[in-house]
Amino acid sequence: MNFMRCINRAADWRRAPIYWGLMAITVLLGLLYVGKAWTPSSYAITLNVLGVDAPGPTFGQPRDTRSDEFFVQTPHFQTAVLSGLADTDRISPYDESLRNFMAFPTKDWSIVFKPALWGFIVLPAAYAYSLYFFVLAAACLWGWLLVLRFAGAPLAIALCGTILLTFSQMLQVWWTTNAPTFAFAPWVAIAFLAPRLERTRFVAVFVAMVIWLFALLYPPFIYAEAVAIAAIIAAFRPDALRWRALLVSGLAAALAAAIVYLHDTIEVMRQSVYPGKRSLDGGTLPWSQAAATILPYVNIIGFDPTLLAPETRNACETGVVGSYLALLLACFVEPSSFVENVRAHRARWLLLAASLCGMASWMLLPIPHTIGHLLLLDMVPPARLLLGFGLLFHMTLLLVAPSLRYRMTIRRAVIFFIIVAGVLIVIFICLPIAVVVALWLRLRTRRSGVEAIPLVAAAAACNLLTFGTFNPIQSALPIFAAHTQGIVQDLKALEHWDDRGLVVLNAWRGSALTGLGIRAVNDTLMSPQLAYFRREFPQLDAATRDRVFNRFGHITPRFIPAPNAAGDQIFVPIQHYAQNRRLLRDDLASTQGNAGNISSYSVIR
Repeated sequence: MNFMRCINRAADWRRAPIYWGLMAITVLLGLLYVGKAWTPSSYAITLNVLGVDAPGPTFGQPRDTRSDEFFVQTPHFQTAVLSGLADTDRISPYDESLRNFMAFPTKDWSIVFKPALWGFIVLPAAYAYSLYFFVLAAACLWGWLLVLRFAGAPLAIALCGTILLTFSQMLQVWWTTNAPTFAFAPWVAIAFLAPRLERTRFVAVFVAMVIWLFALLYPPFIYAEAVAIAAIIAAFRPDALRWRALLVSGLAAALAAAIVYLHDTIEVMRQSVYPGKRSLDGGTLPWSQAAATILPYVNIIGFDPTLLAPETRNACETGVVGSYLALLLACFVEPSSFVENVRAHRARWLLLAASLCGMASWMLLPIPHTIGHLLLLDMVPPARLLLGFGLLFHMTLLLVAPSLRYRMTIRRAVIFFIIVAGVLIVIFICLPIAVVVALWLRLRTRRSGVEAIPLVAAAAACNLLTFGTFNPIQSALPIFAAHTQGIVQDLKALEHWDDRGLVVLNAWRGSALTGLGIRAVNDTLMSPQLAYFRREFPQLDAATRDRVFNRFGHITPRFIPAPNAAGDQIFVPIQHYAQNRRLLRDDLASTQGNAGNISSYSVIR
């Protein structure tokens, strides 16, 4: 393959009418999406829990597995808006910094490197939140498209491959909270590959790295994406690995990391009990989940994995970057052409195999954390490394597929049909798409390179039509509306009855109350707030206070004698806060007798 020809085609993309057409479509979709204030948020669940009468999603349904979005992320965006885009939360009693590992809109210099959040400076909050998600979606689609083009993929393969990756299970189930890292990771590769001058490369890599790290500083996904992108560049663009380019890019990346380190709460989180000092062993990933990389529906019925594996936590924890592409190629590629490709590019295949086997070993083998620490793998849960494994695996297939030869026969189509039917559980739409495309390919195409397009398109269509429906389309207008009725009104009234103006609910999780402007003890702290808890619980010794409160965690009041914690759960004694003489403990028997049950806030009146 002539890599320089591919480079030139990708570098001159602005001259191609197809790119201008794609850009026009992107702009039109953006105007529609933001004009309707649409988001992929599942916040409708929070509104429903609070009894708020608001319109539901325009399309799809909210997912209760996305509680880290509708109970944590979206309420923090609400809090930032209510705080006037200050860098400190002005609603909750914790005075928490809003400069966290997750980017929220704040009016400080770092906003320059957070382009997805620029809308909050000039637009109403609902439309700014919609623009935030649209910018991330556009950046993700365009980013992976250009990475595949720079790596040598034909345009049609790159377009279909981008859809395949973006609408894979893992990216969709984690989208609303982790979209920033999915969206901006490919732009670091583009910043490295695109410039011709080293000074331009330095600026491009620096800007791309700062934007990527500021957007979402979640090490497991950053690690996984970095390994996948580095392996693809080394395998398919070795010509780009010149020592000057590597030196310049390394210096730019180091400067970007230093700026992010000095600005955000990296050191605070690094010293935290959870997740900072967490050290994990390898081998905790079920083999069946790894198999979903090539059999994408083997672990789920609909979007529910618990029907097959009751011990599974939720749909997010089973996410993989999977598709039918590998199976389609296995069924229709001439084996001899694949063997020829491996022989012609031995060094490339050795590198790719070593990268994939290394990631698979950490995911599937019982490797102690002391060994994993040598490569910093002990900070990456094996299930999260599936992101890097799936990206590298599928980008490799996409880049190799055009150079292979195919043989389309009814026999091979039947073999594919039997394999899929043997593992397909609910998603029936994928099979006819793949079979029809395979037959079409048999009848219509003969030219080398073209034969792969329908197969890639079939795999991409399967992902789009299934996992692409996971997130709803929810208007942001109800999210940022001022809700003053029903339960919300009752909860805000409690502030006036408490001596310190605090609302304390038994067993309520998340930051939803803070996002509604309620000064609640119940909250999710994105970073440890040791100074606050030192004032509240001075009787605790320093070691206990550090063990309980030095963590990212959901603050949940309960009727317990002393604070305690486990994982991301922090429990505090409700009686420590509920000491106002005007608040009386309700008669639970009479409440249950009248209402049949009690809600979490009716214990105290």
